[in-house]
Amino acid sequence: MARGDLVAFSAKEDPFIATSYQWNEHVSWFTVYYWYGRSPEGGLGPKWIADAQFIYLGSWSPLTPDQRAELIAKVAEDESDARNK
Repeated sequence: MARGDLVAFSAKEDPFIATSYQWNEHVSWFTVYYWYGRSPEGGLGPKWIADAQFIYLGSWSPLTPDQRAELIAKVAEDESDARNK
């Protein structure tokens, strides 16, 4: 797990007062960006608007041996295709 730097942004009129913030953290390929007082930038997704303070992403369970073998084969195939391009 890694955490990005907390970045503060200020208004041009008063560069000494922070008006918005941006921060991120990630685990492997999963990255979460946080914005306070600032809209999301680029292709990082839309604003999350809700009346709850939690995001529920679902649950997980271990892959069966067959599912694991299928996933490993698919990843190997994708990596091979990427090398051959």
